[in-house]
Amino acid sequence: MLSWDRPVEIYRNEGVVTLGAKTARLLGHRAIDTYWAGRESRPVTVAGVTATFPIEGWAESYRLRRSLSLERPMLSDLLASLRPDDVFYDVGAHVGLYSCLAANVVGGDRVVAFEPDPKNVETLCRNLSHNTSEANVLDCALASGAGRILLDGMDGPFRSRGSIVSDGGPDAIVVEQRAGDGLVARGEIPPPTVLKIDVEGAEGLVLEGLSRSIADERCRLVYCELHHQNDDRGTPTEARGADPNGTISRLRSLGFETEVLDDRNGEVLVKARRPTG
Repeated sequence: MLSWDRPVEIYRNEGVVTLGAKTARLLGHRAIDTYWAGRESRPVTVAGVTATFPIEGWAESYRLRRSLSLERPMLSDLLASLRPDDVFYDVGAHVGLYSCLAANVVGGDRVVAFEPDPKNVETLCRNLSHNTSEANVLDCALASGAGRILLDGMDGPFRSRGSIVSDGGPDAIVVEQRAGDGLVARGEIPPPTVLKIDVEGAEGLVLEGLSRSIADERCRLVYCELHHQNDDRGTPTEARGADPNGTISRLRSLGFETEVLDDRNGEVLVKARRPTG
């Protein structure tokens, strides 16, 4: 059902000119998304690397466009730093924006994508198959140990499920969690050299379960989206390991230098680089 709450709020707080400008921008974006839906695929180029994403409806184009807008600072830096001999871990792969682009640098067989949400996994596999004949997709969450966890979040066309909760709502699901070091030790996946971690506040748990692999001198770069404990998701983020300062300290203790690439009002994009020489 169409809601007028937001337009009325903009009109009252910012005036008719701002309302008109934002409406025109929204209609322009909707036209672009409808165009790509009609074309059934959308090419994306970042840092000279191109991947093509199948599009089924304007909402899927919108989700890709929005993700690209939010992720571009970290994605650009990562792709510019990636080497053909790297093994790339996409932890919290969502629908594969990072994985598909990285696969066109290192090859699909050197990309390991972790995504626990079954609906996202379906889209992730479709997007990867559109760009590479080989890819490693693990439909689990990376954490500090093996077991099962509860995920909650939005459902619908703009879905972004991935928050670990103890008592979920109607959209919550139970998914498998595994420790990354155990997967590496058993030879199920190769050890990483470059990682991107975006796990809605559970980054501390990921690092705990992957600490041996990340401490290995072959691992040279970690890109991480950090969430503050006082985020607005309505879940106890401290239980998920959301502690930006603690995560940065942990990365430094594992031998990395860190820098902030972007601060998105509650989400901090951090690059951790192992010093050379």
